[in-house]
Amino acid sequence: MATYKLTVRSGAQVDRASFDDLDEAITALEERAKQIRSQGPLPERSFVRQFDPGDQVAGRVELGVRVLELDAGQNGGAPAAVAAVTAGAPSGREYLVAKLRHGQQANRLATELHEPLAALSAEVRVQAPRGAEDVLRGAYLVERGVLPRFRATVERLQHAHPEVAILCTGPWPPYTFVRDA
Repeated sequence: MATYKLTVRSGAQVDRASFDDLDEAITALEERAKQIRSQGPLPERSFVRQFDPGDQVAGRVELGVRVLELDAGQNGGAPAAVAAVTAGAPSGREYLVAKLRHGQQANRLATELHEPLAALSAEVRVQAPRGAEDVLRGAYLVERGVLPRFRATVERLQHAHPEVAILCTGPWPPYTFVRDA
């Protein structure tokens, strides 16, 4: 069953509630909106502006980054650490522990590779891995002027991590970052 979370901010006050029923959540939202409106007119804020989705991508391009573990495809799709344990006819427990450790190492590596690239990006979309060899798949929205620094960072990361292949494609039109109207 879905849980619906409602967060309402009014000034410094933040109200949070969870509901099991969508109708209850909508009713609570409408009641809270009435309470806020009954307190008088809302003050106008200068930091609130209309946001055009085109502003998000103007002057920016998309770069695709995919990080692949180089030895994952040589063992029938199994990561090297897991395949090495399998070769020694381990118990099921040993196999699962090796697989868990490999997953933890891959997550740490993905974070280590992603963070410097994300720091150069205006926005990022990380995608789910599609195969055992995938360490990281991401789309990075980058200012055109930052492209040389982004590519240099990819090269630096590749030299620091010869155990993976880092593929950087683009610049592309920022399709991943344009929301449907």
